[in-house]
Amino acid sequence: MGFLIYLNKNSIFKQIKIIILIISIVVFSFVYYYLNKKHYVVKSSDIMNYFNSLYFSIVTQTLLGPGDIYPKTDVAKFFVIIQITITLIITFLYI
Repeated sequence: MGFLIYLNKNSIFKQIKIIILIISIVVFSFVYYYLNKKHYVVKSSDIMNYFNSLYFSIVTQTLLGPGDIYPKTDVAKFFVIIQITITLIITFLYI
């Protein structure tokens, strides 16, 4: 973690945004894991395990849009919209 420490305020602000993005990936992967398969369609397997939910969170965070896992209920779509909104806000603050 020592490589993240700099004295420049601008670089500290950028590091905080990166940490927020990483934390949001982990938090949303737990949310997707909790919502499980009744809210998501998983083509590769019937189970939304933690690895699948982490994969879905990372792919959603990078705005790629996976095709093998996708939300099927309004609750799941709401959390995906929230994650994409957070990602866009942090990304535009980064520029």
